Amino acid sequence: MDADLKATDLNTTDLASTDLTTTPVDVLAWAKAGPLAGDWKAIIWCATNAKQIQVELTIISARIDLLNIQVVTPLTLAVSQSNVRVLTKEERRPLFAEFLRSKKSLLGPTLTDLTNQPSGPEEIAHALDTARLMSAGAEEVLVHSHAHEHQGWAELARLIDPYTETLRHQQLTDQVGCLTNFASELRQSNNVEQFWNQTPHFLALEIDRFSQPALRMLTSLLGPSRPTGYNTAATLHGLPDAPTNGGQWLRRFASFATTNTPTVYDDTKSLPQLIQVKHPAMEAEAVIGELDRAHDKGLPWTSMFVVSPSTRGRLRGVSRAAARAGIPIQGNPPPRLDGPIVDLITDLAAGPEWLDEKVTIAPSEFVRTQIARFLPDLGQRDDDVIDTALGLVRHAELNDALSLEDWVLTLDQSPAAPIPSSLGSANAVTLTTIDELHDLLATRTTEAVAVPPLVIVVGCVEGEFPARPVRTAFPPYVLDGPSDEPDRIAAHMASERWKLDAIKHHHSTLTLISAPDPGVLVSRFAEGIEKRPPTWKPRFIDQTRWNPSLAVTVNNAPLVPEQKLSLSATQLTMFENCPWQYTVQYRLGLRTEGGVSARFGSYVHEVLETFLTPVATQHAHELRELPEPPEPPEPIEHSLEGLLTLAKRMWTDDIVDHASQSDDFHRRAVDQFTSWWEREGSRLVTSGEVAFVEYPFNIAIGDHRLKGFIDRIDQTPSGNVAIVDYKTGAAKTAAQVGDDLQLATYHLAAVLDPTIATLGKVESLSLNYLKDAREIRQPIVEGHELVTQARIQSLVDEILDESHEPSTHANCDYCDLYRLCDLQLAGRPVPIQLRPDSTSAGPTK
Repeated sequence: MDADLKATDLNTTDLASTDLTTTPVDVLAWAKAGPLAGDWKAIIWCATNAKQIQVELTIISARIDLLNIQVVTPLTLAVSQSNVRVLTKEERRPLFAEFLRSKKSLLGPTLTDLTNQPSGPEEIAHALDTARLMSAGAEEVLVHSHAHEHQGWAELARLIDPYTETLRHQQLTDQVGCLTNFASELRQSNNVEQFWNQTPHFLALEIDRFSQPALRMLTSLLGPSRPTGYNTAATLHGLPDAPTNGGQWLRRFASFATTNTPTVYDDTKSLPQLIQVKHPAMEAEAVIGELDRAHDKGLPWTSMFVVSPSTRGRLRGVSRAAARAGIPIQGNPPPRLDGPIVDLITDLAAGPEWLDEKVTIAPSEFVRTQIARFLPDLGQRDDDVIDTALGLVRHAELNDALSLEDWVLTLDQSPAAPIPSSLGSANAVTLTTIDELHDLLATRTTEAVAVPPLVIVVGCVEGEFPARPVRTAFPPYVLDGPSDEPDRIAAHMASERWKLDAIKHHHSTLTLISAPDPGVLVSRFAEGIEKRPPTWKPRFIDQTRWNPSLAVTVNNAPLVPEQKLSLSATQLTMFENCPWQYTVQYRLGLRTEGGVSARFGSYVHEVLETFLTPVATQHAHELRELPEPPEPPEPIEHSLEGLLTLAKRMWTDDIVDHASQSDDFHRRAVDQFTSWWEREGSRLVTSGEVAFVEYPFNIAIGDHRLKGFIDRIDQTPSGNVAIVDYKTGAAKTAAQVGDDLQLATYHLAAVLDPTIATLGKVESLSLNYLKDAREIRQPIVEGHELVTQARIQSLVDEILDESHEPSTHANCDYCDLYRLCDLQLAGRPVPIQLRPDSTSAGPTK
């Protein structure tokens, strides 16, 4: 920090008329008691543009002329005094990229490596701005970088003066340069005296949010150069203990200022609450329950804010849950259509291989194929990556009629929608980050201010709130001067804690949502806060709505107008078990080849199908025209010996992964086929009960299709139908079989398929566990098919809502994607271990 910011360097006598306050300042009362009473000019400094707009509206509403009271930010004031053109952020980006290209000889290894990365130039530009804002020049940056032995900042210091000279040569400046130049000009005594002569009344709001140059301006204005011939008045307002440079300056200044009101907020007005749920997958539903609860009590949607302590991407799960619950939202993060994955896939699509006129492939098929190729290489699941992949798939599906070349052009013209600046104004719940919330609350309308807002902070767990310090090539602590690791950690924790204090400053109702993984702690900021259970939004399925005779809703709109799906019982079962697993396998096409157990199961099914097909052929053809099955290479003897001979003939070594597994699985096959023959095989080949094997069905569920194959359909002696599904794994419990969606789906298909219906009423649904020689049945209750149809339609609705959160209740034992799932230990990022000498500064070499 510069010496001119130290409190000991300020003349306390000259500060006698300065008022430091931490309570909200009544701008109108200040104006009427000061500048308006004496017909003086006044100036109000605001930390942000949002605060400036709010103050201007307050003054205008009181019919006070803004010519008498000027409202500015330090930046707008600096820009108004600049004698050269100030670049916008959009104009600066290409100029800075060209500057880096022209100064390659100045770039060291760290900067050279960054320039070759997609986001590298932006990171360099941000670091350059940070250095110019926090330091007095290149020499100071070099001193700090050498003290910390930090190569990146040392290389960056060499760019500061050449970049400034490049702008000066073109008679330009950027916003940071404009601000720092004006701060330097104000250090001159004549400029300070001219300022106070023009505007003897001065009000600075939220100075704890000011940048370093703005604080230099304040120090210059309030220092010895201020004229004392008449009563100049300065009022400063900000939150105490703000862990910014402004906060440090404010705390030192408060020690000798004549007025200091330490009360920031009254805890009795809004006691925060902590809601702890068992897992992150349940967090979004807990948020929806709280929003509904508040709305039922009369709080309007516009007074509710759901806040992420880090990035907007974390709010995508909340936005999907809100859409399912019918809650209006704004600030929803759009599907990502940028980043390395998008660049890679679009580059491939633009290549000559795919633009050949002879190659025709739909955009959706191309995207799924490429994602399946590249996504596994990422090593672990990342929400932004998955949202990007889904955004690509969705965009491709909507433009599937285009050629690949035209689709790429459409994608280039469809960037992610910017977040609107009017958040918090519409009749909807606002999704935002905790850093943006302060300005949103500050700009609320007069009507909205009368209602205390509800602020729900998600992600209140250690590692996210407080967040781990961001690892960057240019850590800001290097520019703070000498400091050790404990000091930096303490400053970081204070910064995170202050965010909660800023929320409570607005007298909001604060609710913290904590959903820790196993082994993860609840945020330390929630210590001592009252806990209560979540308010879950009840899930209700109206079974009568999905009667097969109803094709439309009561308003004649299609039940699911957005998209027609073609699903299987396997897909529905997987989605019900875990939406994340379904999304990755069926939406993104990221499937594995399956392990030895899966291949062995397919082999057993094929053997039994081949063995029973001749038995069922005659009966099957009497009921339905089916293609003739291919003749087996050798006749099948319908006996135990014949079954084992067939099994030996159909065996291939591709079933097992290693030669050592061959004997074991051979033995399993013999045991299971022998047991099956003794229990029911011999009876089936003589009784003529088998009607169909591997029966294909295709039925309608609303506007969607449900397809699949039933392992075996029998016509029992009683004239009814028995449905059998083979399983080669371990047996489920009776309760699990009773809830088995696959069996229920087969029952629904048997009811709706006219061919099976001619056989009779479905009498039994059973899973035939060959390994355990057990048959477990699913009870058939009244309205069984209607319940199944409602269950399927509910899952279809969730699929169309693009729900892809991993389930905490899923059976993960047989999931091949656990390394991509952040609910699994294998999918979690490895924490960074500090070195024993971690108190020493600088990066690990």
